[in-house]
Amino acid sequence: KEITVPINQKSMGQHKNFVVSLKSVSKGALLGDQSASICILGDDDDPIVTRVARFISPDEEEELSWASQFETALTLTRDIGPDGEPEPIPGRVLFLHFISVFWKLLFAFIPPRHYWNGKPCFLVSLFFIGGLTALIEQFATILGCAISLRTSATGITIIALGTSLPDTFASRAAALQDRHADAAIGNITGSNSVNVFLGLGVPWLIASIFHSANGSTYKVSNKNLSFSVFVFIICALGGLVVLTVRRRYYGGELGGPRKGKWISAIVLISLWLLYLTLAICKAYNFIEGF
Repeated sequence: KEITVPINQKSMGQHKNFVVSLKSVSKGALLGDQSASICILGDDDDPIVTRVARFISPDEEEELSWASQFETALTLTRDIGPDGEPEPIPGRVLFLHFISVFWKLLFAFIPPRHYWNGKPCFLVSLFFIGGLTALIEQFATILGCAISLRTSATGITIIALGTSLPDTFASRAAALQDRHADAAIGNITGSNSVNVFLGLGVPWLIASIFHSANGSTYKVSNKNLSFSVFVFIICALGGLVVLTVRRRYYGGELGGPRKGKWISAIVLISLWLLYLTLAICKAYNFIEGF
């Protein structure tokens, strides 16, 4: 089947490109291995290598300069409409830009990734992430004290949400851009592994060495930790069951029919709410024993 794509007359004779993607096919139809194509507008005598080099080289270098990071943080780009004219910026985009412009400017101080093979970018990013995590933890603790929320309950609600939302957005971006679910789910499991093995192991090691050098004993009271970990393991097994069922009936951990996606989302959110409910009830001694 042939599909005709009308081209705006203003774009004729210019070197531009666009993507044609096939989605939401009718019932009974199937997509092949390639469901998208990049269409390039230009003169026939212009070699493809020259066009690609012109497309990626100058613009990329300009975007990667340190000064352009601050310019990008302060400006908004307007989408081009079907008639070739810039469309107005939606109010939602303006509002989100207004409330996030401070953070955009703050992270613009991170060196561009092509400086010295990306090493300064990596190290400064780690410093920024560590600083923001400590800031979130302090604000969450103050908020917990203000509303009389116990420390254990604050840790699994406010602090957990504040430190895990970036991972959630990163996994969402990976799920949208990758054909497979490995990157999205691997990001979550990898982040949790770092939190458990390094986030707990390194501070405990430093504290143990410090107390040993000063002739004291380092002890950490578990209080409700055993019950919380037990409930978490049960809920995590429930999450693995959801992924296994999705693989069996839908052929993959992500995607599938809309009904299946809604059911999976509701089950996973319910497991999270169940974990929070039981852990908080235990923190406030509504559940005895264990």
